[in-house]
Amino acid sequence: TPYDVFKRSVNERIGLAFGALLLRLWIGMRLFFAGLEKWKTKVTESVTDAEGEIFEKTFWKYDVFGENASAIYNENMGRITSNMNNDSPLQLWMIEQFASTLGWMLLIVGAWVLIGLFSRAALVAAGFVFLSLTFGLATIGADPEIVERGIEIGLVVGALTLARYQVFGVDGLIRLALGGGRSSSSDDSAEKRQKD
Repeated sequence: TPYDVFKRSVNERIGLAFGALLLRLWIGMRLFFAGLEKWKTKVTESVTDAEGEIFEKTFWKYDVFGENASAIYNENMGRITSNMNNDSPLQLWMIEQFASTLGWMLLIVGAWVLIGLFSRAALVAAGFVFLSLTFGLATIGADPEIVERGIEIGLVVGALTLARYQVFGVDGLIRLALGGGRSSSSDDSAEKRQKD
């Protein structure tokens, strides 16, 4: 019956909306936490327990905005830069320029994708970040990591394909506030023309 077709269509849209959300969140988290890793450091502190005994406690900490943030970042990226310089035909100044911005690029694009503001533009930016990482890895012949970046680019393409069903995120809230809770009407009319 026509009602069943309509119901299936709504269910499909709901499934596609959640699919778009899951892909977008995964891509955003992948980038954001890869960026945070650039400021990761091991910290050892003296801690006093309930009985008054002092012992050393070691843990990992992300220090993006702390006093030592720059030193931590430079130390972590210095290791990467050194490895790249040893194995890549790229000039050291090129590697250092990329390394100096990589952490912030990962954090900013990751957060942008996560919040879902201008989702398509954010996903395209994410794709280019993964592509730039692939380029660097290709110069050192890191095949397993190149394949991983390729899979991530494939996920970005999937998320871009589903972006028209995006209702969760800032884009969806804006569309809802403006009175158009569904995907764009031009997409719907294009679908209708293809069926005819």
